Amino acid sequence: FNEAGKHQPSPGIRSDAFARMTFPKTLNDKDEKKYNIFKKELDEFEQYCTENGLSDAVPLLAMAGHPQDVMYRLCGPKEVVVRVNEENMAAVEDVNVEAAFPQCAKAYLDKRHLWISYRRGKMMICKGYGSSDRGIPKPGSVVAEARQLKVHSLHEFFCVAESLFRGLA
Repeated sequence: FNEAGKHQPSPGIRSDAFARMTFPKTLNDKDEKKYNIFKKELDEFEQYCTENGLSDAVPLLAMAGHPQDVMYRLCGPKEVVVRVNEENMAAVEDVNVEAAFPQCAKAYLDKRHLWISYRRGKMMICKGYGSSDRGIPKPGSVVAEARQLKVHSLHEFFCVAESLFRGLA
């Protein structure tokens, strides 16, 4: 923000990207180890940034001299790790997702392997498997889409998906 309180683009790090990774409550031993390593890396990165005054308001030139892995993470999307816990599970234990979103539940079991991609205000229902880029469908695999969306909650996400799946029926 400038002195007048108006938002100005940062001359440094991208502040417009956000990556949220959600992990289930329980993982197998191999995945639990990978999760713990990844979480430790993120925690150490956050601590390093705090201790060294690094944020998205710091111009790139002012970042010289910091480790390459720190620079790489600073220039990428903000990464947030979420782990489902008992409190999360208790909050939804009485919710019947299958009854609330029957088309989504049906699509989950569909043999065509239907999945949802939501990026930059565009939701796509896809079939098959994605490309090597996570969440990006292969050409020809999009079977329905909605554009110019601003989804603010998981409920809104599933409502849009439900309407798209319903259009496929």
